[in-house]
Amino acid sequence: MKVLKYTLITTGLLLVGLWAGKNKLTDTIIRQIAERNFSIHRHDWLSDGKVHVVMIGTGSPAAEANVAQSCMGIIYDHSFIIFDAGGGSARKAEVIGLPASKLNRIFISHFHSDHILDIDAWQDVSWRGGRRDSLYIHGTPGISTIVAGFNQVLKADAAYRAKNITSSPDMAFAFGTARPFEVPSADSMQLVYEDPNGMRVFAFEVSHQPVDPAVGYRIEVNGKVIVYSGDTKKDLRMVKYARNADLLIHEAYNRNIMIKGLAYGEKLPPAQQDQAVLDQARQTPHYHTDPKEVAEIAQAAGVKQIVFTHVIPPLPSGIARKLLIEPMFTEGIRDLFGGKFVIARDGLHIAL
Repeated sequence: MKVLKYTLITTGLLLVGLWAGKNKLTDTIIRQIAERNFSIHRHDWLSDGKVHVVMIGTGSPAAEANVAQSCMGIIYDHSFIIFDAGGGSARKAEVIGLPASKLNRIFISHFHSDHILDIDAWQDVSWRGGRRDSLYIHGTPGISTIVAGFNQVLKADAAYRAKNITSSPDMAFAFGTARPFEVPSADSMQLVYEDPNGMRVFAFEVSHQPVDPAVGYRIEVNGKVIVYSGDTKKDLRMVKYARNADLLIHEAYNRNIMIKGLAYGEKLPPAQQDQAVLDQARQTPHYHTDPKEVAEIAQAAGVKQIVFTHVIPPLPSGIARKLLIEPMFTEGIRDLFGGKFVIARDGLHIAL
């Protein structure tokens, strides 16, 4: 009884103490919220001389909690560019704390929805975040129609916000400007952008039929090379495009895990089966790349590090992922590739 009595007294005193200090605790929490919302994050990345590569969205068309669809960012010398703009990626960039006001270019690999759905969100977030320059959106023929559609979506919102913000930003910058480029010839790269500081972006054709055109990108900046595959099946031309790359950021579709998953999905009771999703999953293996195929390409190209992204199937989180699923996903890669490799998660940051 004495123990219970002292426990109740101690608990009561603790609650009284917490209640007495609640205002101070509340203020501390509000201050932390304000610091998160109103401070400029990652601003040091803009001027430290390094090339910062950020995997903003690493998912696929499949819905995943807390995982955005395809998007990769590069920050260097006061410039911020992204490659693809999949659903949820703009919000994820805000959570990561990337300098949206410095965004000036978006490069689109192809027109699947999971690579373009957030173009308008990026336009909006960067403009409201303080962008005072044009936002150029690069892609193959067809990008002009897509950008025009997203601009129409934002038209009313931009007008409202221009009126209710005292230091109203120029409404013209709320909208994207399309920069179409011709599809590169089958066996060569095409320079599609070069900035005054020497960053060069090349586009090259990849194999993602029936999606046509589809391209990947080679970025050369500050003596570093980053290659972004976009979506593609194994394409031996990638050996040439990824030659001596510091990073090969490549989609990864593990066929063994998908085959097992499909087998279990097809055994579900008919009432539980999502036939549309099963049908789509059956059609995907032929135009994606298995991790071991990526490893073969990277080894032949002399790549220093592979970053697996657009991960299919979605991987679980927690200890099961680390101990069981990731080793299964990357099984056999060490036998084929001598460099580093990592399965990307949203927010992965690599400084070169």
